[in-house]
Amino acid sequence: MSRSNMFRHMLTASLAAVALLLAHPALAADAKQMEENKKTVAAFYDAALRPLGVVRIVDFQGRGSDYGSMPGTLGVEFTITVEEGDRLTAAGMHLCFRAPDRKAVEAFHAAAISTGGRSDGAPGVRPEYHADYFAAFVLDPDGHRIEVVCHAPPAPARV
Repeated sequence: MSRSNMFRHMLTASLAAVALLLAHPALAADAKQMEENKKTVAAFYDAALRPLGVVRIVDFQGRGSDYGSMPGTLGVEFTITVEEGDRLTAAGMHLCFRAPDRKAVEAFHAAAISTGGRSDGAPGVRPEYHADYFAAFVLDPDGHRIEVVCHAPPAPARV
C-alpha cells in the first residue's frame, strides 16, 4: 500500500474516534447572509450525516453546531462553525466518514444532493483503493469535499 493510500485509510478511522472542526466561510459580511448560510449548511449536514447515525446534538454560541451519535460533549464527533473572514480548505483536502454499509453510502449521497450538495463521485466501488472500497463523494454547500466509505464486502466471503 502506498504512503498516500495508507494516509487515506488512516483518515477513514472510526468516526466515533474523530472530532473535526470544519470552518465554513460566510457568503458575505452581512449578518443576515451569514445566518442564512449557517442554516443552509446545518440542513445539509443534518440530512447527509443521518444515514451514518450522526445527528446534530447541540447548537452553540449562535455560530455553529456539534454532531454525534450520542448526547453531551463526549458524544461530539463532528463540528461545523461559521467563521468571519475568508478561510479556504487546503487544495486536495477532504473529509471522510466511515459508513456501516453500502446502503448508508447511497443514502448519504442521495440526502446530500437533495439538500444542496453537488455530486463529486456517485456511490460505487473504487478498486484503486481495494476490492471492497465502496464510496461516494459530494461537495457541501460551501464547496468542501466530503467522502463516505464502506469497507465491508457486499456479502460474506465463502471459504
